[in-house]
Amino acid sequence: MTVQQALKLLRDVGLIVSWVGSGVHVPGRADQATGLRPLIEQAIEKTRVTIDFAGLTGETLLGALEEPIERIRRGRLTPESVTIRLLPDMSPADRRTSRAGSKAGDDPAVRDWVADIARRSARDIMEAVRELAELVPVQKVHVEARVIPLPMMFKMCLLNEEEEAFFGFYPVV
Repeated sequence: MTVQQALKLLRDVGLIVSWVGSGVHVPGRADQATGLRPLIEQAIEKTRVTIDFAGLTGETLLGALEEPIERIRRGRLTPESVTIRLLPDMSPADRRTSRAGSKAGDDPAVRDWVADIARRSARDIMEAVRELAELVPVQKVHVEARVIPLPMMFKMCLLNEEEEAFFGFYPVV
């Protein structure tokens, strides 16, 4: 696929707009962005909870899971099973994450920082979910993280076997 074909595809689905002499732009969307947390809260109320997440670090998913997991711990939600599969991009050679601002450019320290966030987020999610099997009566708990070497330019979350989906692009600065 050529760059022009890719731009045409993005234009056809409404993700970009372009004007001769003005370049290509992402159009303004809804006044209020849709967050992942309401979708997670709704999904986790089911008897069988399945969450598949792919993204740069998993930090978004960690934040969205905090309150629902606490509700399970306190017995306010009682799912029979919780399955979470993570696909964080923890490639240390990733040059997409770089320093912005007056000292813009590739910076190994920034890449290491992002990789550390990915490791911590995956670890914290895995610990919190595994804890559900030990502390509360969740019959089946499964959590796994698999590192993928693909560049993540988006975050995606499939909830309860594709009952709901969340997809968003990372901003390019």
